[in-house]
Amino acid sequence: MMETVQIRLPKDKVRLIDREVKAGRFASRSDAVRAYIDQAHLQSVVNEFQRIAESDNLSQDEVRRAAKSARAAFYKRYL
Repeated sequence: MMETVQIRLPKDKVRLIDREVKAGRFASRSDAVRAYIDQAHLQSVVNEFQRIAESDNLSQDEVRRAAKSARAAFYKRYL
């Protein structure tokens, strides 16, 4: 179920969103804002994952294997 939330944005951000909608990347302003929020959340998860990997001194191969395993578990559970 969707919930309505009112936000205020600077004019330049609204113009950016409107350009994306006009270009067909998003069906509406709401779709664009949801996508940008999802992207920001994903980036914060990636940053946290990298921080944990660095603090645990994991190699790039170990990080890749963990990411592949996590991706597979996600798809199995949610898709």
